[in-house]
Amino acid sequence: MPLEIHQREINRVRKYYESDEKQKGFNLLLLGHYGSGKTPILLTCRKPVWIDSFDPKGTVGLKKWIDNGEVIADTEYEDDDPYSPKAFAAWEKNFKKRYKSGFFDHLGTYVIDSSTTFTAAAMSCKMAEGGRAGLTPHRNKDYNPAKVVMQNYIRKCLNLKCDFILTGHLKTHDRLLSFDVKTGIERREIRHRYDAIGQAANFIPLMFSEIYVAIPKETAKGIRPELLINATGEFVARSKLCADGFLKDREEADIKAILKKVGMNYKDKPLFKP
Repeated sequence: MPLEIHQREINRVRKYYESDEKQKGFNLLLLGHYGSGKTPILLTCRKPVWIDSFDPKGTVGLKKWIDNGEVIADTEYEDDDPYSPKAFAAWEKNFKKRYKSGFFDHLGTYVIDSSTTFTAAAMSCKMAEGGRAGLTPHRNKDYNPAKVVMQNYIRKCLNLKCDFILTGHLKTHDRLLSFDVKTGIERREIRHRYDAIGQAANFIPLMFSEIYVAIPKETAKGIRPELLINATGEFVARSKLCADGFLKDREEADIKAILKKVGMNYKDKPLFKP
């Protein structure tokens, strides 16, 4: 094959990469225990920040920023009845409308808070569609349909022309490894893992290149969160943005500062007029 044909193919691929908006966006699975500071971290993201909130009263501490327009919180999904679920269907309707209209292009950051309750809402919705609302979930009847719909929508979110953050809670696994009967000393293994319905805890992390964990840290100004960027064994975290050495294993909990460090777009977009 002539060299010029090879060169044309190389140029085509390079041009596609340079114009591919998916390569320019920042997508993050942000994990932490309840009260670890995940919600305040969202204030450090590119603005305006739109939060679809599935956690009851999950945005009550953001009123100041909601009032000035830096944050917009859609809280209609927070209270869901598993015997008559409506949250996921309402979110799905709104998401489709906003996606089709190009609404997300005007956001700095889109957030679903949290994936733990989001996946539960999706499961409840699929169970209700199958006439099984409030019952014990079955693998094929309930888990698989819920898994497919969650994967499809998260893929859409990952391809948005704004940054996308999915928050999630952690659960602690505490296992006794050994016990010395003479001294009474225990050796335990403590691990903190992603908490989500069914197989979501396995497949959702695989969809993200950036997984950070919010860790409370005592400072002179009180308890402040920092971000664990790389795994320690006790926690699961990872970052492809660490590859160039711009990020440390632990970073200050400031998303825009991280974006600036790695050479990504860290600037806000115009706020919506009231």
